[in-house]
Amino acid sequence: MNYSYNNKISLNLGLGYSFFNKIDLKVSTYDPATNITRTTFENSSKASRLGLDYNLNYPVTKKLTLSVNGNSAFFFIKGKLDGIEVENNLFTYYIYFSANYQFVNNWNINSSIDINSKMPAGLQSTTNVFTGSSFSFSKRILDNQLSFSAYINNPFNKFRNGVTEINGIDFYQSNYVRDYYKSFGFNVTYKFGKLKDEIKSTRRKMQNNDLGN
Repeated sequence: MNYSYNNKISLNLGLGYSFFNKIDLKVSTYDPATNITRTTFENSSKASRLGLDYNLNYPVTKKLTLSVNGNSAFFFIKGKLDGIEVENNLFTYYIYFSANYQFVNNWNINSSIDINSKMPAGLQSTTNVFTGSSFSFSKRILDNQLSFSAYINNPFNKFRNGVTEINGIDFYQSNYVRDYYKSFGFNVTYKFGKLKDEIKSTRRKMQNNDLGN
């Protein structure tokens, strides 16, 4: 189901439901005798998702545009582990904010921030919340044929700590992974030539000059 509204504000909404049966999900078991947790995949789980997707664009002025897009969803995950029914029900969301400003002389600046909620990572596990940010600028010259741009992602966070929490039947475990998060780059783009000749189509007429008797 979708809904759209366009005036000065552009708004698009989409509501959806999906169901999955016998899907492969990570399951973990803990052996207290050896103090070892074993994680495998099993396809005995069921899952469903009820979600809302949205996109909103608002031109504050002729030069400044704000936008928000993302989704919110309920996950309902159910399966059996060692004969015991396990559920992992979770509300999730993803939000992306961006602002774009057009200066004179073909200068453009863009900034954004995104927020990611906890996400299901298996029958018993979830990943942690994290955020990201990005800043960029671009400049076009030579009748917009040559453009320069530069960007930096996550300037305030050099690393991202990824945490996976496992809530077992009789145990709890956290796994930590640290990834390099900050990045930057520079691009130069040049457009060669323009299409000068138009594609013309011709029509042929078929005439029948035979005289029937």
